[in-house]
Amino acid sequence: MSKQINLIKKGPSKEIYLLEWSTGISGPTLEWFDHKQGSGMYVQVGDNKNGSRDYPTEEAALAAQQRAIAKKLADGYEYEDEPPPPPPEKPSKAWAKKPAKLPWAGKVTKELAAIRKLIKSAKLEHRGADIESLVRPAIKLLPKTVKSVKGIVTRFGGSPDLPAKFTWPKGLAFVAQYRLDDLAKFDLEAKLPKRGLLSVFANLVPEEGYGEQARAFHFSDVKGLAPTAPPDFEDYRADAIAIATPSIRLTLPPPDSSATSSLKLGGDERSRYHDEVWLASLGEDESDRHQLLGWPDQMNGHAYTKGWELLAQIASDDRIGLEMGDVETLRLHISEAKRKVASFGAVRAAIGGE
Repeated sequence: MSKQINLIKKGPSKEIYLLEWSTGISGPTLEWFDHKQGSGMYVQVGDNKNGSRDYPTEEAALAAQQRAIAKKLADGYEYEDEPPPPPPEKPSKAWAKKPAKLPWAGKVTKELAAIRKLIKSAKLEHRGADIESLVRPAIKLLPKTVKSVKGIVTRFGGSPDLPAKFTWPKGLAFVAQYRLDDLAKFDLEAKLPKRGLLSVFANLVPEEGYGEQARAFHFSDVKGLAPTAPPDFEDYRADAIAIATPSIRLTLPPPDSSATSSLKLGGDERSRYHDEVWLASLGEDESDRHQLLGWPDQMNGHAYTKGWELLAQIASDDRIGLEMGDVETLRLHISEAKRKVASFGAVRAAIGGE
C-alpha cells in the first residue's frame, strides 16, 4: 500500500470528540477507513464506511483518492500531519497539428541545438517541436567602446549621423543607430529594410513616464548623413561611444506571453519552461541583451498588444555609461503592419516590464 494519508476532524459532540479518516492505495485498489473516537474506543462510522474499490489502473485509483480527499477537506477535515506532495501531473499534450518547419533553421543549427538541449534537460521533449516553433531569431548586438568612430556604423552613444535639415526630437536623447546594410544577413526573417540607417531616440531623463516617449527614424540613403551634436541640455545619454558587433540570437517567448500560454503546459511544466528553458536561454548578464527583433526578455503593455512586436531592446550597460531606471531596459515595439512598410515613426516604448 502507498503511504497512508490520515485526516481528522473535531467531533460533533462530547461523546464523539474526534473523527478520523485514512486512505491508501495498493496497486489499482483504493482503500479507506472511516472511524469516530469516543469513550476511549474507535468505532466504525456507519455501514460500508471501511473498504476498498478496484480501478482499471493505479492512476485511476490515485485520481479517485484525490477526489475523496477533496470531499473530506471540504467537509471540514484536515491533514493529521503535513499534507502529502501532490501527485505528478500528466504530461501536456502536443499540438494536434505539426508545427511548420522554420525556413531559416538550417542557418542556425548550433543555436537550435542549444535550445533543444535545454528542452531535453527540462524534460519537455514531448513538447519540443511546439516550443521550437515559437522561436524567433533576433540580431544580438555586442558593444565595444571606442574613442572615436569613422563612417556610418551600428553603434550606441555619441553624436548620431543625421541629414542636414533634420529636426531634433524635442526632449529626446540619441540612444543607438543601426546600419541596416551591415545587419541584413543577420535578419533571418527579412523583417527590416536591407539598406539605410535606423536611429532610436528616447526620453532618458528620470521623471514620471520617462522612457515612454521615443522615436525611431529610418534614413533610406546614408549619403549626406553626418554626425550631429545634440542640443545642449542634460539628457542622460550614454557617456561613451560603442561600436556594436552583430550576431544571431534565438529567442523564446517569455512565460507570461500569449504564445507560451498557447502551449497549455501544466503547472510543473510551466515552471520548468521558465527556469530551465527560457531563463537559461537568456544568460546571466542582463547588460548583454541589446538586440533588434525577436522576443523581448520581459513583457510590457505593448508586448501584449496583438499584432505588435519588438523592434529594439537596449539594456542599461556600464560599458557605455547608460543606466535607465533601476538598471532596466528600454524596449521599442512596433505594429507588424507599420514595420512592413518601414514606418518606424509609430513605435511605442517603455522602460522595464511587468
